[in-house]
Amino acid sequence: MRLVSYCIFLRKEPEGEYTVTVPTLPGCVTYGETIDEAIEMAREAIELYIEHLQEKGEEIPTEEGLLEYTPHRRSPCLNFRHSRPRRSSRFLRRKGLFWTG
Repeated sequence: MRLVSYCIFLRKEPEGEYTVTVPTLPGCVTYGETIDEAIEMAREAIELYIEHLQEKGEEIPTEEGLLEYTPHRRSPCLNFRHSRPRRSSRFLRRKGLFWTG
């Protein structure tokens, strides 16, 4: 089994909790009372989502080869990744792009 990375988005709700969505996995949404709890819940939701797809024999979506563009220096995206291409990373960062796969 290979390691797969997914970008998550966290949104602070008016009540103070954090909603988490996983854009690559449609319908994969969870929440947590703190950022740390929300991230942990996202890990669990992603694992369950993938398990469900595997049980149904469906293809597992990946973010391989996708580029993320964020117009601000601070990305709203938390990436679970283990490596990125070294050669072009500096160029991409200057353009506001980041490898997500």
